[in-house]
Amino acid sequence: MRSFWGALLLILFSQSSAWAQTQALWPSAPILKNSDCILEILAKKMNIALDAKKARPAIKPQDKITLEEYQEAVEKFWGWRPSAIVNVYNPVTNQIFLNTTVEFYLPRGRTIFDSLAHEYVHFLQLNYLGRDPDDSYNEDEAVEVQTWFRETFASQLKGLDFQCPGK
Repeated sequence: MRSFWGALLLILFSQSSAWAQTQALWPSAPILKNSDCILEILAKKMNIALDAKKARPAIKPQDKITLEEYQEAVEKFWGWRPSAIVNVYNPVTNQIFLNTTVEFYLPRGRTIFDSLAHEYVHFLQLNYLGRDPDDSYNEDEAVEVQTWFRETFASQLKGLDFQCPGK
C-alpha cells in the first residue's frame, strides 16, 4: 500500500529537477520555527497528549537536503527511490520531508504549513495511536485534519510566514 501512495504522489505532484530548480522555494526558517507549534495544535485537535520523551520527527525541507539524501531515506520506507521530492512522513527514519516549491502550493490554495500538518498527522497516527502505516483510514484522516488546519488558521498566514496563535 505504501508503494501505491508513493507512486500516486509522484504521478500527481512530481516535477522534473530542471523545472523545480527554476521555481521559488518556501523559506525554511518559518517552517522550522513553527513546527513545534503546529504539532501541538494537531495533537490537541486529535486529543493526544504529547510525550516529551518521544522524539519528534526531524523536519527536512527540500532546500536543506539533496535528492540523494531524500531517496536514500524514503527507500527505507517505500522500498524504491522516488525521482522527485514529495511530502512524506518516514516512520523508519522519523523524518518529515517537504517539497518547498512555492508554485506547488499557492495556486492550489494550500501552504507548506498545512502540508506539514498533514505529515504530522501521520506521525501522530503511527507513534501515538499505534496505527499500521498501511491502514487506509490514515490518509483520509490526514487530509481531513489538514483541511481543518488550513481553514482554521488561514488568518495566521502572513506572506510566506505562519504566526502561531498565542505567540
